[in-house]
Amino acid sequence: MDQLSDKAKLAPTSSTNRSLPKPSATSSSTRKPAVADASEMDVDGAPLDIDEDDEDLPPSTRINHLQRTVARLTKERDALSRSLTDVQALRSTSAETALASYKRATDAKMKHSTELATSLKARLQSAERKAKKAGGGDMDEEDEAGLEVEDDVVEKLREELEREKKARREAQDKTKRLEQDLRTASSSSSAARGTAAPVGQGTLNDADNRAVRRLYEDLTGIVISRVDILKGEDADDEERRKFTGVFTATGHHDLQLSLEESSSSLPSATSDASSSTRREDLIFLPNLDPQRDAALVSSSTLPSYMRSDLRFDRGLSTKFLGSLVKGLKK
Repeated sequence: MDQLSDKAKLAPTSSTNRSLPKPSATSSSTRKPAVADASEMDVDGAPLDIDEDDEDLPPSTRINHLQRTVARLTKERDALSRSLTDVQALRSTSAETALASYKRATDAKMKHSTELATSLKARLQSAERKAKKAGGGDMDEEDEAGLEVEDDVVEKLREELEREKKARREAQDKTKRLEQDLRTASSSSSAARGTAAPVGQGTLNDADNRAVRRLYEDLTGIVISRVDILKGEDADDEERRKFTGVFTATGHHDLQLSLEESSSSLPSATSDASSSTRREDLIFLPNLDPQRDAALVSSSTLPSYMRSDLRFDRGLSTKFLGSLVKGLKK
């Protein structure tokens, strides 16, 4: 019994009575600071949430952070500026570019004309004052000869002033016509795109139309504003294109026109009717307006056969274009 009581005294206590080790008092104070997340760093590895007004930060750190921020914002601004330029260039069509270029040239010419008109008016007034002053007293032969010279100068100045005014009015009228043509072409192009047949039904897609349009513009100098797809009369006939545009060049009359693709059967030289050949043609369709094209209609440079519809061999396109440009020259 004494041995059992001694063993009971030496037995360990239960787990509920065990004492747990106390946490170290220095564990919280010696804990290392957490490393900043990569998402909170900039491209150079510096934290983005630095407070420049924090007095505990060294000046060099604040300066470096500000320099990196300025560089980053500059890059973002340049990228946005390039994107804006690209977007603005997308909406600028060839017709709008041509109109803007012509308006710049017209504005410069009008400015020159205005300055010249002002100078001519001043010279004219000076000459008239001299003439009035000379007419108030007796004049000898030398004074009379000088007065005649002054009269000739005044008359020439008046004629030159009238020419400049007329040229300025013509430039303003031409600018208005081009703006109206551009609005009409834009409306027609939008309507044509809305009613175009879907790709895959034998029609050309938009990329093909743009490629063909650029080719014709480069070869002819005619700004194409619309391309229409024409169905063939027979089921076996291929689709044809009709190009509508305007010819405009310095020193030439403007002309709105259309060029339509076509073909014709040529009779054979023999008596065999089945041996006829097929020729690829172009149909020239001038759009002459009595009021808008009054100067061109009244001129004698444009041949009479170019004032109405004309069919010709497509192989003669270059020769026809040369004759057309020559006929439109002022």
